[in-house]
Amino acid sequence: MQLDKIANQITVALGNDLPFMDREPSGAERECLDGVFGDSGFQAYMEDQINRRMITDYLMNAMLQGYIDHFQLAHVLEYCRTPEDRVGVAIQMLMASVTEASSIVESVLDIQEIEQPTPTRPALKVVG
Repeated sequence: MQLDKIANQITVALGNDLPFMDREPSGAERECLDGVFGDSGFQAYMEDQINRRMITDYLMNAMLQGYIDHFQLAHVLEYCRTPEDRVGVAIQMLMASVTEASSIVESVLDIQEIEQPTPTRPALKVVG
């Protein structure tokens, strides 16, 4: 299978994006929006928001279905403090089904042992 064909099939099935506004923005509004949405800071903000949402939904699902407990949840959350950490955790969650949630906790523990982070700020890096 080719990924671009799969992505296109999904995009077509999802249909058009919802409109951003109920009306067409004026020229001044469009210029302002282009300035905000085209800024690299906004792009980083949006990526972090997506990662936060993926982590939240995944962990809530894992908790509700009993795949992780409160201790495991708290431990994973220790490794979600920075945007860089959230990228690594979100990627692992995106690639794993919720039934594998406890293995993500274990992989975070393994990374902790390998990296030996400082007690004030643990680090998580994607290893593969």
